[in-house]
Amino acid sequence: CESFRNNIHSLASDGPLLSFDIRETIAHIAVCDECFELYGELKNKRNFSANNDCGTIDLFTNRTSELEFLPQLEQALAECDAAVFNVAFIMRSGLELLKKHIRRVVERGCQVEVITGIYMSATQPAALSELLLEFGGKINLRCYKNELGAFHPKVYYFKRKGSNSVIFIGSSNLTYTALKTGVEWNCKITAGTNESLFRKVEAELGELLSDKKSEPVTPDFIRQYELAWKPNTIHAIERSERRSKVRGPNPSQAIALLQLKDTRDEGYKKALVIAATGVGKTFLAAMDSLPFGKILFIAHVEEILDQAAKTFAEIHQGKSIGKYCGAKKEAGCDVVFASIQSISRPNNLHAHFSSGQFDYIVVDEFHHAAAPSYKTVLDYFKPSFLLGLTATPDRMDNRDIYSLCDYNIAYEVNLRKAIESLWLAPFTYHAIYDETVDYGSIKYSNGKYDEAELEKKYVSSDAARLRADIIREKYLQYRPNEKTLTVAFCSSIKHADYMAENFLKHGIAAVPLHSCTPDFFKDERAAQLCEKYTGSGYFDRKDAIKAFEARKIKVLFVVDIFNEGVDIPHIEMELFLRPTESFTIFLQQLGRGLRLCEGKKNLVVLDFIGNYKKANFKPLFLSGQSLRDFDGKLRSVDYIKTQGWLPDNCFADFDFRVVDVFREMEKVKTPVEIEMLNTYREISLDHRPTMAEFFNASTFSHSVLKSKFGGWLDFISQACELTDDEKKIVDMKYFKDFFAMIEKTSMTKSYKIPVIYSFLDDDSIRGSRTVSEIASYFKVFYTSNKVFLKDITGAGANSAIKNIDDIKQVAAICEKMPIKFLTCGAEADYFEYDKSGKIMKLKIPELHNIGRVGVDLIKELLDFRINNYFKRKFCE
Repeated sequence: CESFRNNIHSLASDGPLLSFDIRETIAHIAVCDECFELYGELKNKRNFSANNDCGTIDLFTNRTSELEFLPQLEQALAECDAAVFNVAFIMRSGLELLKKHIRRVVERGCQVEVITGIYMSATQPAALSELLLEFGGKINLRCYKNELGAFHPKVYYFKRKGSNSVIFIGSSNLTYTALKTGVEWNCKITAGTNESLFRKVEAELGELLSDKKSEPVTPDFIRQYELAWKPNTIHAIERSERRSKVRGPNPSQAIALLQLKDTRDEGYKKALVIAATGVGKTFLAAMDSLPFGKILFIAHVEEILDQAAKTFAEIHQGKSIGKYCGAKKEAGCDVVFASIQSISRPNNLHAHFSSGQFDYIVVDEFHHAAAPSYKTVLDYFKPSFLLGLTATPDRMDNRDIYSLCDYNIAYEVNLRKAIESLWLAPFTYHAIYDETVDYGSIKYSNGKYDEAELEKKYVSSDAARLRADIIREKYLQYRPNEKTLTVAFCSSIKHADYMAENFLKHGIAAVPLHSCTPDFFKDERAAQLCEKYTGSGYFDRKDAIKAFEARKIKVLFVVDIFNEGVDIPHIEMELFLRPTESFTIFLQQLGRGLRLCEGKKNLVVLDFIGNYKKANFKPLFLSGQSLRDFDGKLRSVDYIKTQGWLPDNCFADFDFRVVDVFREMEKVKTPVEIEMLNTYREISLDHRPTMAEFFNASTFSHSVLKSKFGGWLDFISQACELTDDEKKIVDMKYFKDFFAMIEKTSMTKSYKIPVIYSFLDDDSIRGSRTVSEIASYFKVFYTSNKVFLKDITGAGANSAIKNIDDIKQVAAICEKMPIKFLTCGAEADYFEYDKSGKIMKLKIPELHNIGRVGVDLIKELLDFRINNYFKRKFCE
């Protein structure tokens, strides 16, 4: 630091400045503790005057290095006792330049206040999130909102001793361009040179900070702002102008990190993050888990574990990284990456792990987490915090995963929002007609085509070679250039091998990627062609991915592997070579190629579409809309005028023959009742799907089901084979009527549900409950879940219960509200209330002994109603 110390002596002296780079020196002072302290000592000792800090320059335009505005702010921050930033908008690029300097001010115990605006969505939600994440309550961050919306000031105020305080007034907002490269005019005013103007500015800043239109920026404020926020031209220019490349959270991750911190501050121990594929959920988890000690990361695919381990190793430097998968059993490391297949085995779980071993657990692809293997693991461990990550929460395992995270969605961003916010690359989608396969001749059951018959059509039928040739020709027609990296999604191992061989024979460097990749190279001809065009005659899965990233392989024909978890940002083209009826799988495949990277403009998608079932859903998949409207009818889109329903900057082109297929499918109007019954049968697993499982696995609403079938019991009677015990209960009129009452009862609040729950035992319904018993159950119900408690204590809850721990108060409110409503009107046929004895009674004695089957059906209904209520109220 010797040369910098000489510069600091000159900078802090009363004489003229020596010839040196002031920007470099100020930047060094900001990060070097010794030089910072030396500068402070010399400045105080020599009574350094603010008039000398930059010679005679008082106008900064960024036109030359001497006129650059950034060094002036850096120097002012280094010397100030307090600071106020009053700027129209803030971007992460500008914040990144000044964050370390602001940190110095805050660490000295000095006050920092920031006032900004949201006019024209210029301020980035991520920038506000970073400010709160970095400084929290240590700075006063406010947003000025007025009726007209306009808020245009650009003022930087720095308080210093005596008459040395300084203000910069001009045109620069807090952005990279404004501080470094843009044509800006910023004037410097010191208290000693223009005291009258200086005092007016101070007074105006004070007025702004105390104005009721100046709203404190909180995580909730950012959450609401981000929902409506869209980038504009200013943001695009800023992205192109920005020079610094710093490894850190992307905008979406910055927002999510703040929301996760906020949810823990509120007392939650579980949270779900729903984010479109490609946004970077693994990096988010690595950053969020930094304050925690022992960490467990669970996934179901080894490639996901390996990729996650690399990310965590980069972020959690100094921690030991272990893998618990297959033959590796590294259970004692600081961060353990475990496959669900290995860790869920009882002899592994209990032998190698203690229940309290991990402080933080991440479950990737959380839509699988309701499966028995995951439930075994999640029930065993007791972490301080559990984070679930998914892009698709509703459909994969047909079970309600929201309850596994206490209905706490900390952050959510869908595909459309991510693309329009410039967090993912836009796509160009070409729907190409596949005339070579008649899908009507292929067996279809349980929502899937028969894999063997499908493979025969793609590999060994008379039209198989023609289909492969057409795919190759279209690939050559639409690929951006010869270096383009392409992933093609195939239906089976033989299909992937067949397509790779076809491409290799025509000089295209292609390799199949699946569980048996090495077997492909046992064919001498295939190995020779591969060596000729890729440089190697053999690849295993890991080597193939590395060669693909190095652009030695141009096309990977994959089976399942790239559906989830494997991210290669440079994928620029995708081929959909199989029927994709599932919204989940479609989005997962599309998301593989949407990661942003240098030089990538968009993703090109070729979807080969035939007359297979649900093909006409593809436009809805692309739009990000739900498939059905409130009445259960399928939505429709204009196949020609696509810009109205596609994400911004995306393009879709439908072959006219594909459009004909779609329109023919639309003519076949399957009644909603039949579609609901078929869907229920398709999602049947190892048990009869519950209400929550059915509605989470489909796009139908409960109101549609009631209008078409009358209720849940009538629906399941038609939809599936009930057991003899279930049939016996369902056919009992008094049970059916009681069930229908619970199914239809109105719920402006959730209070009725815990009252009914309180009557249920394992295999019977109690005949009565005292008010105090109901109140005690009421308290346990709401305090067991933070989201449930929001219905009493949350913002806008308007609850009459001021203290849930006051049982007398709870009892009084239960008596006044849910008990009263359940013993009046239609519900009065089943419940009555003895005011003198303060006892609520069940009026139908036949309901007392309905057995476990009957109780389980009522619990299934109550679970659905409460889950649906809270999901609708707090998760949407």
